[in-house]
Amino acid sequence: MYNFFHSTDSISVIKKIVTVLFFSSWVLQILGIILFGLQAINIISSILFIGLLYFILSTIINSILSKLSISSELQTNILLSIKSTFITFTFLEVILRLLNLNSTYMEERTHHYSSPYNNSSNNWFHTWTNDHNLTTPEYNYSRKVNRDLLSDVNHPIKKEDNEFRIIGLGDSFTEGDGAHKDSTWLKALERIIARNKSQQNHTYMNAGVSGSDVFFEYILLKEKLLKYKPDLVLLALNNSDISDVIIRGGMGRFKSDGTLIFNKAPNWEPIFAVSYLSRFVFKNALKYNDILVKRNSEKYQIARTQIFQALKQIQELALKNNFEFVVVFHPVKDEISKGKLDLADVLSRVKKETQIVNFNLLEYFLDMEGINSSNFDQLYWEHDGHHNALGYEKFANGIEWKMKKMNIIQSDSSN
Repeated sequence: MYNFFHSTDSISVIKKIVTVLFFSSWVLQILGIILFGLQAINIISSILFIGLLYFILSTIINSILSKLSISSELQTNILLSIKSTFITFTFLEVILRLLNLNSTYMEERTHHYSSPYNNSSNNWFHTWTNDHNLTTPEYNYSRKVNRDLLSDVNHPIKKEDNEFRIIGLGDSFTEGDGAHKDSTWLKALERIIARNKSQQNHTYMNAGVSGSDVFFEYILLKEKLLKYKPDLVLLALNNSDISDVIIRGGMGRFKSDGTLIFNKAPNWEPIFAVSYLSRFVFKNALKYNDILVKRNSEKYQIARTQIFQALKQIQELALKNNFEFVVVFHPVKDEISKGKLDLADVLSRVKKETQIVNFNLLEYFLDMEGINSSNFDQLYWEHDGHHNALGYEKFANGIEWKMKKMNIIQSDSSN
């Protein structure tokens, strides 16, 4: 056995077998990416990627060295140094992946890379296709969808005479990611307002969809939800809308044939996807973030302007269809630490340039609830960053407070 593994012929055979296995693995990997997209990338993909780089580089250098007048010992030492370097790279890549260092949000949540530029549904409506679970390593909550493919019960289209209909628009924070279906901020609002013993019959419709943004919400409202004749539309907006609009674009994403077209990912996204080591270069040296855009890019200001224009379009819908529209700017964890909204400039424009009713939930948290950088963790999941049930209850407290200020509901004198 010893002689077999150390004979020249045997070593040659082993090298051929390894080479065949390596390139066969690459063929399977490429087929996986073609069939399933970049989400087929995993830790094996990273090792294959480093192996391919080693194969290409060592082949080129070996070819160069063979043409130079240097000793065979020096050639061997150079090639060994290259091999050692790539072994170290492989080891570091595996460690980074196992520790989730430089992983994206979706990798932490789903354990595989998902391109932010992926357009899976390819239709105008960013809604669910079936019942689903909102799952992370920290929690797991189920949702059933209604006939509008939203995480809510079915509501009758016909409106009762004394009925006051409230629609909540937004992303995962409105759908209630991080809490039971009965602990969303809309459900909490329903319980809070019920204590006021209003003479009106309030109906609450949850039109929040994880991953949505202000343009999808405008289309959803305009094309599907106006049939319910809402009296009040509450749109919850946060800083994720900025990234979403950078990735997807504004109204230009909606094609006349009912399909979508998003902005294109950079050509180098597969390298970012496959290698955690490469992300150190992209993020630290080149200043790119997880949506593959430079942090000081002009695209951020363009997205803010587009968000402002979308809010004006929703206000036009409100005026034409006789419902009250309120945009709620709500904070994520790091904005409470900073004491400032990333959408502060959009909020400022809304106040100065429009008649849109607006609500800064960050200010309410800080001033009315006493939530600040020392205690905000009790409202959010530690790693995921969505609200827990208590966070959504505080969210609802703020909405009720705003509705009282607007005289939409009357305070119970006993309170």
